[in-house]
Amino acid sequence: MDNASTPVVEVRYKTGYSVTQIVVGGVFLAAGCFFAGIPGSTESGMMIVVAGAILLIFGLLALKRPYCSFDPAEGALYLHPLIGGRSRPIGAPRGERLYLDGDELKRVTADGKERALKLGFAANAEDLARLKAAVDAGAGSP
Repeated sequence: MDNASTPVVEVRYKTGYSVTQIVVGGVFLAAGCFFAGIPGSTESGMMIVVAGAILLIFGLLALKRPYCSFDPAEGALYLHPLIGGRSRPIGAPRGERLYLDGDELKRVTADGKERALKLGFAANAEDLARLKAAVDAGAGSP
């Protein structure tokens, strides 16, 4: 496999994950506004409004930003945060090796320890399968 010509594989968040955060955030915003208008519960209402706004923002960001991306040319998996711009690399840039063990993505650290990568919770299943196929094709080796 020619790693230099292989495109970067992006893994998106599950749509249900993003939509759930948006819906729950909207419900919290509405409930918070309601409670903020009731005398004696203004402080609680405002805390609920803030929590709703945070969930809503995270849900909207999860629709637009990738969960992680794999660059076969570098042999690096980048985990992208929802807030902030610094992505943490895993793989060859840190002297590690990525490989597929059955259906589980694993890495061997620079000191020889083997660790499983848990990417399934919020990751889009189809994108995750493409990522695993790219790693299994030998692109995860430094």
